[in-house]
Amino acid sequence: MNRKPLRILRSVLAGIVLAATIGLGAFNSWWVALIVGPLGIIGAFTMLAPRPTRVSELPAHRRGSSSAAVPIRVEALTRSSLGTGEVQPTMVTATIDPPDDTEYQARWITAMTRGSFTSLVGQPHSTLAPTDLPPRPDGRRAPEFDDEPGRWAVIYPAIMVVTLCAVLFAVGGGWHVSAPRSISSLADAIDSGTDDSDTAGSDLTKSLNTLLGAVDEHLGPQARDNLLSVQLSGESGSDIATVFDPRTGRATNVYVSGRSYTSPVPNTLRKSSVFSAGDLASTDMGAIVARMKADATPFTGDLTFERLTAKRTDPGQPVLLTGTFDPPNDRRMSSVDIEATLDGSVAGYFDPGDLKRSMDLARSALTSAQLSLSAPAIRELRIRGTADGTPFPLEASNVQNSGGIVIDHVTPRQSATITIVPGKFPEVRTTSGSTGEGVAFDDISLATLESVRNQAMTRGAVSDFDRNGVEIAVESEYYRDPPTVITVGVGPDDASEGTYSLTGEFLKAGTY
Repeated sequence: MNRKPLRILRSVLAGIVLAATIGLGAFNSWWVALIVGPLGIIGAFTMLAPRPTRVSELPAHRRGSSSAAVPIRVEALTRSSLGTGEVQPTMVTATIDPPDDTEYQARWITAMTRGSFTSLVGQPHSTLAPTDLPPRPDGRRAPEFDDEPGRWAVIYPAIMVVTLCAVLFAVGGGWHVSAPRSISSLADAIDSGTDDSDTAGSDLTKSLNTLLGAVDEHLGPQARDNLLSVQLSGESGSDIATVFDPRTGRATNVYVSGRSYTSPVPNTLRKSSVFSAGDLASTDMGAIVARMKADATPFTGDLTFERLTAKRTDPGQPVLLTGTFDPPNDRRMSSVDIEATLDGSVAGYFDPGDLKRSMDLARSALTSAQLSLSAPAIRELRIRGTADGTPFPLEASNVQNSGGIVIDHVTPRQSATITIVPGKFPEVRTTSGSTGEGVAFDDISLATLESVRNQAMTRGAVSDFDRNGVEIAVESEYYRDPPTVITVGVGPDDASEGTYSLTGEFLKAGTY
């Protein structure tokens, strides 16, 4: 039986397993490599990868037992003396006497058991199956014991390496897998202790404990229950706590930067803005900072952790954590802020220039705020990108500096402004009712917005790499004709700026 095809298949499978092991380890957290690495490597090399030996590539000697068996007369047997195993390479010299053909003498090497060797020594007349007959001599050199495994000792590993490279590079970044949040959080928490780019985990915990110790020392232990804000910088060692005095309404900053000291600061906040150090006790700040960075990096480039701040954004509102990161030097943004709750929920980071993603977020925010999607109540829907080529703000808005989405939803009973900024939780501000109508959100077509952007890029000769540097708005004002228009600008030059109808027809250059 020819076992070479089976060993070739095993080499291919071993290459696939090794590719998966390397890919999963390289494109995921270290704990993935720790789990799959030993299993993949051990499995590939011990169970799958063929290991050619001196007998593995030789045909096994077997006596012909059928009526078609060919008689042979063994004249010499030379058994290898390099090993003591049951099966050894054995050189056979014999005369082959095929029926109805001329006999010939042949020499070949076969994998022969000790029992077969002893039997042939005692009884040199034997038989071979027709399929096992050695070829007639053709002038080639006689086989030698060191001929095996020969080229197959290189071919099998070569097949495995070629398969490994083909599978690994064909799949590429597809080796990245999304683990369940609980597992990722645990791994991120462990990572944060060793990731020097985040300075998270144990560094932040140590900084918090040191800062709270300074608060106790300067203002007394009761002060840690009257915190207005806490700012931690991790290993840089520059941390600040702002403490409220419930007896006087004043506030004091406690600083830790090598040494600790205090300084009074102006304050208009009151008890409703205070939180306790105990609120932070169960918060895994390292895991939160690691997740912030992981969520934003695909859009911002590699981030460097700067500080983590805890405070209430408004009196009576939950305490929020805000991570501040420095983007790469080649990005126009000066810093990146990302919010999270104390239970570990991180505000989603996104590219507003992805209009589909922005429209999905706008729809979700309106639904969460229980605002109608079908009523003609959208007075303004503005989407402003964060890409480097985003134009100068077409109009003052809540997202003119940060980029994001702003929605003005107006009904006779109330006016609501929803602001969605990358890295921040949606913010909803409501006031009493206002007059005027707008357009239904359901009537704003994503296809039309994409068409308007494409037209603007063509008109302004905007390069494709500036595509997401867009500001586009659906605006409704009673003095306009038509009352509802789409304004747009793409890229750093104003040549693309224009005004379009709600159905996407070009109306005029400029947005005023």
